[in-house]
Amino acid sequence: RLRELGTVDLGAFRQLLGWYEGPEPITVVLASEDSAVARHVPRWIAGFARGDEGLIVLFPARVPSYPYSSLVELLRHEVAHVLIDRASQGAGIPRWFHEGLAMLAEGGWRVSDRSRLAMSRAATRSFG
Repeated sequence: RLRELGTVDLGAFRQLLGWYEGPEPITVVLASEDSAVARHVPRWIAGFARGDEGLIVLFPARVPSYPYSSLVELLRHEVAHVLIDRASQGAGIPRWFHEGLAMLAEGGWRVSDRSRLAMSRAATRSFG
């Protein structure tokens, strides 16, 4: 299923972000629960992106779980984070804005997304 996503044109992401440069590869790692990275990442995190490195790490055993219903949906969300980082060229994007834009890019807003965005904003205020 992830290979199928690799054939999808990312033009909609780029259009949403106002960024049209050529594609650079994004490395996607599927990490098992017994991997070193999984042991250092809280169980509630299903995946993460390091935009500056063009790296996405997904934990398939943690999907489907809130807020993602599928691995493909999670991958779309993390790809959006990488593209947001690339489009911003290292500018400091507030975490709440980053999350909101990635949620929009992954396929639209749901009721649960408002809560997720609010939690992201509250965490930013609490922890820096």
